[in-house]
Amino acid sequence: MNNLSMMRLASMFCLTVLVCNFAGAQPPSLYFENITTQNGLSHNKVNCIIQDKRGFIWLGTNDGLNRYDGSRFTVFKNTPGTTSTISGNIITDLFEDDQQILWIATADGGLTKYDYRLEPAKQFKQFKNLPGDSVSIPVNIINKIVQDTAGYLWLATSGYYVLRFDKNKERFLSPVNSGTKTVLALTLRDANTLWAGRQGGGLLYINTAKLTYSMDPRYNDLYTKTLNKNEFVDRYYDDGEIRRQQTKRNRNTNIITAKGGVDYLIDVHNSITLSALYSSEKILDHGDEPFFNADLTELKRLWQFLEDEVKYTAFATAVFT
Repeated sequence: MNNLSMMRLASMFCLTVLVCNFAGAQPPSLYFENITTQNGLSHNKVNCIIQDKRGFIWLGTNDGLNRYDGSRFTVFKNTPGTTSTISGNIITDLFEDDQQILWIATADGGLTKYDYRLEPAKQFKQFKNLPGDSVSIPVNIINKIVQDTAGYLWLATSGYYVLRFDKNKERFLSPVNSGTKTVLALTLRDANTLWAGRQGGGLLYINTAKLTYSMDPRYNDLYTKTLNKNEFVDRYYDDGEIRRQQTKRNRNTNIITAKGGVDYLIDVHNSITLSALYSSEKILDHGDEPFFNADLTELKRLWQFLEDEVKYTAFATAVFT
């Protein structure tokens, strides 16, 4: 066998091995695992997730902050009357800065700073609204956190527009003082431009260097056209607690399903009779009406489920061959 034949044989062998390898390769299968309170999560409603620079997964829920190491959870919750825990339990957003400081936004306790390098009693620092204290954060409902190129934190709030937070001086500044007070989303467009999405007020542009702002009237109804027109009303209590009441959620939903299948009958005259039993369900959502328990510690929502049965019969004539 000459050299040319040997080269052809070797090439065919390599090609055969390569084709076999491709044919035997299978796409990687996707694997999903559902992690719930049964696995140690503090609450099944997860509002935000980040992974810090050490590799931990942090999950903000409606009842506490969770740190996940891949196998187990460590749960952090607010302890009333103390300042060495997170400031609230309804976690709305999480942000880790370049100093590996974790900033925690809450809907019931303002802002919290977490530094794992400090001793346990000093790892958490709370920034809560204190009545009569003009230096404290002006509102306890924080919806979003972003950081600009100068290192300032910007906070979207419910009730006090957008706040700029100086991490070194620990001072809050509100450069916006008009328009809708509830801001739901923030994003940094470039080095000096912050976009803010407001509830029912469209888009707001903030120059983070000059601390000036402008409103875009083209998007005034950007948020209000979404499903059910979600809005909130803040209720303030004597003990300093703030509750958010969701309004404008009244709606009725009708569901019709075949409950008993379909019956049919063909007689000698080639007439066919169809009949079916249908279940009609109506859901009434009384979102505009607040329902509290006796001591006002729980806010509930009233749903009504109405069910009815309808039998429908249809007649038709068909020609069979």
